[in-house]
Order: sequence, then C-alpha cells, then structure tokens
Amino acid sequence: MEPVFYMDEVGPGALLNLRNKVERVAPLKQAYRICESPLCACTEVNLIVEDASSAGHGSRGTCEICLDPERQALGKVRSRHMDPALENLGERMVAKMTSKDWGQLQNWFMEAKETQLAAANLATLKPCFPLELALDPSLLISFGGIVPCARPLLFNLDGMIWQAMDDYCVNAPCTCNQAHLTFRAWPEGAPWGPSVHQDECGVGPVACLALPGPGWTTVEPSAAGAPSLAALVAGLEAAWPALRQILADRRRILRRLAAVSTIRTRASIEPLLPARSTKVGRNEQCPCGSGKKFKRCCGVDNGNIATTHAAIASAPGIHLAPRPARQTKDKQKEGMCAALQPAWDTNDLDAYELKMEEWAARDWSHWLGQKLAFPFKAKREEDSDEAFFTDVAAVEPFRLGHTMDVVGMEFGEELDFGVLVEVREGRHKGHVPLADLEVRPKSDMNFWPVREYAVWFANRM
Repeated sequence: MEPVFYMDEVGPGALLNLRNKVERVAPLKQAYRICESPLCACTEVNLIVEDASSAGHGSRGTCEICLDPERQALGKVRSRHMDPALENLGERMVAKMTSKDWGQLQNWFMEAKETQLAAANLATLKPCFPLELALDPSLLISFGGIVPCARPLLFNLDGMIWQAMDDYCVNAPCTCNQAHLTFRAWPEGAPWGPSVHQDECGVGPVACLALPGPGWTTVEPSAAGAPSLAALVAGLEAAWPALRQILADRRRILRRLAAVSTIRTRASIEPLLPARSTKVGRNEQCPCGSGKKFKRCCGVDNGNIATTHAAIASAPGIHLAPRPARQTKDKQKEGMCAALQPAWDTNDLDAYELKMEEWAARDWSHWLGQKLAFPFKAKREEDSDEAFFTDVAAVEPFRLGHTMDVVGMEFGEELDFGVLVEVREGRHKGHVPLADLEVRPKSDMNFWPVREYAVWFANRM
C-alpha cells in the first residue's frame, strides 16, 4: 500500500492504493484539524485518514498524521485499530511529498488561517503586543508580529523574491490612516512560516502609504545597489492588485486588537515594573560617569579579603566553621571551573581593562567561528524588557530562562544585537543574540568564549 498526498478544493487528503484499487478518503470537516486560534504560531496540520479495508471489523481504523508545513516534516502520528498494512503510513507519505505538495499545503494553511481570522470575534482574542507599546503609544506594530501565520506580502522583481513588511499605528486617539512598508530581499527563494515576520531589518527603502491614497511617501531611501522605491512599489502592486484593501483590512484588525489588549497605558504596567531604589545595581552604569558598569568601577572591593576574614575570625564570640567538602562529581567540576576563572571575570580591574583593550581589537565573528564547537546547550539570561515584566516567556520559545540547543552561527553582526546564532528548542528553530546566552554546563568548552563575547558586548562603548 502506497499513500499519496493530494489537495483539492475541500482540503488536504490521502490517496490509498488498497488491494489493486484506489480508495480515496474524502477530507470532510472532521478529516483534518488545525489550531483554532488565528493568533497562534503553530503551523501543524492534523490529517485524519480512515482505513476503508477495516469497515467490516466493527469500527474503522484511523490514523492521524501530523504534517508541519513550516519544517516540511512529519509530526506526531497516532493510530487506532489499524491494519498492519497501514503501519508507517505517515513516514511513507511524507517521503513521497514533493516541493509542490508542500507548497499547496502551505497555501491552503494560510487560507484556512485567514478564514479563521475573518470569522473570529476580535474582542475575544488575546493578542501579545510588545510592552513598549504601553510606554510609547506611537510605536508602529507589525501585522505579522501579532498574526504570526499571516500571508507574507511577497513579489518577484528581476528574478529575486522581495517581501514588504507592513507596520501600522494602533494608537486609538491618533487619526493617521497609513501603512508603513519595509522592503527586504530573499536571495534563496520564497520563505514561509511565522519566522518570516520576525526580522524587521530591510535592505530596501521604507515607504508610507495613506489609506486611502494614491501616492507613496519615501520614509527612508534605498540602500546602495538596491532597486528604487518606484520599482519595488510597481512590483508589489502588480503581484497584489488589491494591495490597498488588504492593508486597510490589516490596519483595521490591528487597531481593533489593540483596543481590547490588556496593555494600553503606562499606568497599567506600573505594577509590573521593578521597585525603584537609590541603591546602584551591580550591572548599572557607575554614577561616577566613567561609562563602566558599577561592579567594574566604584563597586570593586579593593580591601584585602584575607585580612577581613582574619579580623572577623578573631572577633570575640565569632567562630567560623570549616567549609564543607564537595561530595559530588558535579560539585567537584564546579570547583575546578571556579579555579580556572580568569582574572578579568573577578574583581581585578586592571586585568579587566587590559582584556577590554584586547576585545576592542578583536574580529569577533572570525574568532568565535574558530573557538565554538556546535552543537551545545545554552540558557537565555538576557532578553527584551517585555520578557522581564510580562508572561511572554511562558508562551514563546527562545525567551528569557529557556534552555536551547545552539546549532550554528550567522557570520557578520547586527548593529543592535551583535552576533546571531541559530537555535532549536523542541520543534522550534530560530535565531537569538549570542550575547544573551550562557553556556550550560560551565565545564563546556564553549562557556568561556561565549562569556568573553557577552561581557564585551554588554560593556562596549
């Protein structure tokens, strides 16, 4: 028996060759399932296949095949009362699926999510707007950032795939009626999936379009060597004849979602902000004005630790118990790592300043490429403000406190984020700044190279 994936006007299905004849399992409403939330980033499609050959055995056997069009791979497979001939049905079907099949499934999935969003009661949805919106209501919000499975605005120009990323003002009192588009190129072909909306760095111009309005306004001109704004706009409008209506609908949806969002004003997030204190934190800028962190400047303890320890021990009524011995191999390993800790990572200010001079002259991308051995595990110790003050880290991968596998490095550096690394967490894959990570365990050979980069990046001038 050889299963074959197919797509028709109803949806996805499987073609099964049973006993020299073809049995087609019609995909009824209950024959496939996708996540019911239009704002969820899940891209899995659960396809339910019935075994017509088991109809005379009391109940039909069923097999639920989970397809992930973003990874173009098989997810979980669950079966019940299956004929032995249907074992490994999912693996055999995925092995025969072509790029055209996956493209059809991706297109159908986006249409299904668009239908979900159009039919949803927006007041009942729970969008995840960035915390910065409460601090700055004029912040422009990306439609794909709130609706992860939204169809990207792709078009072809001179043989290259381009994307227009659409941002909108969602401030209720504001009367502006505009869409801001940032253009960027995809040299390796058309992308797909929620991650296509995450990187907001474009290489083309940033344009502003009034809705409704006939003209475009240039916010930022094209970079050297990039196509002109007129060429990009012409290519976009040719690929999307109803572009203005699409942008107007997206703006309306975003503003409606923002109106029912829980984060609306600065007062609403004040309880989430940390209590203010006159004490200077170790990682804050030193108040002396040196530009260094407090722990690297006036916060350094220049006293003699041994003398202080002896003074305490000789005080009347004071008894210092001996330090307990390390009992486990893990603790012994931790002790070895502490013994190997370099001077620049302690309170030795002179060693730190010498190291900073060495770091300033270092080609970090080249150096890290030589030092790091992939894959390795790391925990994210730094993140954007919203991860500290909201529960976004509990629902999104790669966020603050998450442990992930680091599988590769992007050569080159982003201005605001530094070196980016490719990471995986469960079935999710993405990119995070290397400076936000700490290698686990500390005995891993990658720990100190990453530590050096993170300390330099946090204290660079």
